[in-house]
Amino acid sequence: MSSPSRILLNAPAKLNLFFEVTGTRPDGYHEVETVTTLVTLYDQLVIRARPGSERAVVLSCIDARGEPKAAPLPGDGHNLAVKAYHLFAESCGNAMPVEIELTKRIPTEAGLGGGSSDAAAALFGLNRLGNPGLTTEELTRLAARLGSDVPLFFEKSPALGLGRGEVTCPLDAARELDFVIFKPPFGLSTAAVYRALDDEPRYKPRPSAPLAGALARGAETEELSGLLFNRLEATARRISPRLDTCFETLGPLAPFRLTGSGTALYTLVSGPDEAAGLKSEIEKTGIPGKVFACRSAASPLSPI
Repeated sequence: MSSPSRILLNAPAKLNLFFEVTGTRPDGYHEVETVTTLVTLYDQLVIRARPGSERAVVLSCIDARGEPKAAPLPGDGHNLAVKAYHLFAESCGNAMPVEIELTKRIPTEAGLGGGSSDAAAALFGLNRLGNPGLTTEELTRLAARLGSDVPLFFEKSPALGLGRGEVTCPLDAARELDFVIFKPPFGLSTAAVYRALDDEPRYKPRPSAPLAGALARGAETEELSGLLFNRLEATARRISPRLDTCFETLGPLAPFRLTGSGTALYTLVSGPDEAAGLKSEIEKTGIPGKVFACRSAASPLSPI
């Protein structure tokens, strides 16, 4: 079978429905236990073969309107999609020159995993485009070298993440879930949040099993909402007064949680109609930021 010369991929955002920090590691990372779901908020990658090109990889970044995307999204070797290309080329011994056109819809500095998702999609697309035939397991091992979040985009959704988050396994979900996401116009350093957490009093880690069980039996929205948890949330609010203000402003409308180390907040709602209504309510408050209504999604990179 011949390989395609162009491939288009959707790269979904993720939400941490549960996030617990269970300890520290000798390598400086933290041990975590997290339950994630992918959602219908997508970046898009178009990867084209460029035979005869002198440059191995060319990256162009545009926003959802087709306008060139400015910083903080890098267009050089610091971009995770570009790093994925070089790692893939190193692993396969060679890789054809390509152009990657990246349309950014997932906000950056959000805890939504946009860069990690782009990297996973790039690995998947390069494997199809160049046709070296790496298995999903082999791609997942490469993904873990790029970042803790990258492997989960090869996993069925929802998923449990352990270790640094890179050790994943699928979880059962009896129904689709609807969410509203709010991203304020500022970011927060992940390293700063973890440093602040390390300075806080010791705590007994919570288990993710109650949430996993509730997802599997299709529990009602109210029960699921009560099981959502993020260990980093209180710390992030303490060190970022602006983030705390977002929680205070949105709190009367719905119970919002932090995803990852932020700064995106999300809430679980009963269906698309409630999501659309809440999105409209938030926009009417005038609070600066972007609001998205979305639904849980399957990974486009995971084997069916």
